[in-house]
This record gives sequence, C-alpha cells and structure tokens, in this order.
Amino acid sequence: MNKILATLAALAIAATSPAAIAFDQLDRFAPLFSDDPQNPLVFTYVAPLGGFTLDNPALYGTDDYVLLNALIDGTGVDASTGIDFTQVSGMLSTGQPPSQLTVLFGKPGFLDASEAALTNRGFTRSEVASLTVMSKGEDYALDLASADDLLGSGMGKAQRLALGEDFLLRSAGWPELNTALANLEKPGPTTALWRATIAGLRQASGESWLDTAIGWNAVGFLDVGDPAQVLLNPDSAKTKQPASAALPVFPHAIIALTQDGGGAAVRIALPFGTAEQAEQAGTIITDRLLAQPSTADTQPSLAVETVASFFVAVVTIEVEGESLADTAKRFASQNNAVMQRGYEVLKLGL
Repeated sequence: MNKILATLAALAIAATSPAAIAFDQLDRFAPLFSDDPQNPLVFTYVAPLGGFTLDNPALYGTDDYVLLNALIDGTGVDASTGIDFTQVSGMLSTGQPPSQLTVLFGKPGFLDASEAALTNRGFTRSEVASLTVMSKGEDYALDLASADDLLGSGMGKAQRLALGEDFLLRSAGWPELNTALANLEKPGPTTALWRATIAGLRQASGESWLDTAIGWNAVGFLDVGDPAQVLLNPDSAKTKQPASAALPVFPHAIIALTQDGGGAAVRIALPFGTAEQAEQAGTIITDRLLAQPSTADTQPSLAVETVASFFVAVVTIEVEGESLADTAKRFASQNNAVMQRGYEVLKLGL
C-alpha cells in the first residue's frame, strides 16, 4: 500500500454517503484481523457519530484511555504528536499486547504536522511500503519516564507510526508493522470472510451510522460448562442440547452499535456458508435474546444478507423511542458477557 493508493482510498471515502464512511474504514483495514485461537477478542472499532466527547455513550470499546482522553480533550493540533485530534473520526484496535495494532482515522491532512513534531522529539524517519514511518525505542520496550506520551498507551511504549494520508497505524514492534502493511497490500485468506460479515452488517443497517463494532472469534462462544466439572470430567463439556436446538457453527461474530435519525440499534452479524444455516442461526439467536432479562422486552428482527458466496445472519435489537444511552447499555452488556464467557445468545457446544 502506498501514498497514492491511500489518497485514492481517501477520495473514494469522501465521495460516499456519510453513513457509509465508518463501514468503509472498517472494511479497508479488515486485512489486519487475525483469529488467535487463544483470544476471543479480534478487534474493537469506535467511530462515534456524535464525536469523541466525554458524554457520548457510544464511546465503548477501547482500552487505550490515554489516547481516548486525548481525542476527547483535543482542541487542535497537538504539539507533541502533530496530530489534529479534532479531525479524528475513528479508532481501531486489533491483536493482543505486545503485538497490538492501533489505527486512527481522520480527515486527509490531519497528520500534516506529525513528521516535524515527532522528529523534534527524537523519532527516526524511515520508509516502508512507500509510507513514512516514525519510530523510537527498541521493539516492545517500555519507558515509564515518558508515560504521558499520548501514543504510548500510558507506558511510554516503543512506537512505529506509519503516516498515511487519512490514517495513522501504530505498533510497538517492527514485525507487526511490516506484516500489517504487507497484509493491507495483499490481504490474507481470512479477510474475505471478515469483509463479507462487514458488508452484511452494512446492508442490514441501511443508512445507519456505525458507532462501534467489536469482532469476536468463535472461541469466545464455546460452551465448556462448569470449569470445575470439566477438570473432573472432560465429557461434561459436551453440549447437552438436542441437535435441533444447537446453533450452527460460525467462525466469528461482530456485535455493533448503529444509529440514525430514528434511534439506535444493537446488531449481531454472523457469516455462514448456506442461507439455511443463516436462517436457523438467526431464529435461535432471536429466541435466546427473548429469554434474556436484558432483552426480553425487545422484538429482535432477522435479516439474511447475501455477500458473494456467503450468507450473513444479522439480528437487530431496536426499541422504538429508546435513547442512545439505553441502547448503548444493551450493547455494552452483550459484549461484557462475551468477555466473561457467559454469553448464552451465541453459545456453541463442543
């Protein structure tokens, strides 16, 4: 990927409808996603329609609070990074520390002052895949003396910052940065499935804005039962559900918060190989949502979107007249349950 391609992508995004911009950003960087069998969380993405403000309930989904606070407090070009934080529209995080990648999206030119500002702070300039990369520190090194560095995750981490026309890609090590830039230029085999899931979610969302999306590996939904019982009796981990009630196996899921002029919605998107599997999964998920106390008062709807050779089941939870804050709480509760391995809605048996 080079500066010409980055500029063309930025122009293409500028020509699309405002509601599509957030989906485009997520799709564009889907080649960065990798499914680690040991970690259920694949990515978090936040591009709040109301902007990065302290009272925006859609700001769920990022663990880099130093960077988030910089976005909230930003009043213009930051002297230490050269980033115009007021022009940042979204933030994506993928991978696990120390191999985590972070992407900031902004209006073209929001990094115009970054190279000079970082050079003044001792960063080294290099070029990778026709992109300017500013770096400091040994791979993965921490420097608590510079814990206030806005791009150091509160620990003064080593940084490799690839500066695009409308994005900044950050890593703490050269291997991750080099791999990420190579994958953006030549996506791996799993990217098509992630992009299909994003496209299905976009189709089902209509003209709604994508505020937040969290991608989960299916390992987060394996029903192993009582951990203590599994240690004593491994066979107890096997599902006790009848085959007709078992959720069809899926590789990953995206749980999203969207909004438009009529209100906000929580959407759950899963890719399948057949329309029948997608319909079956959507029906089961809808029934399970109605059995949950937090969503028992809703009327979930199902859409099966065809994307290339995939079928994406998208279940939507939308309550007429509900505030964005209340819908955001529903969204947070669903994702918190996944992280705690207690999300019955998408539970898979072994």
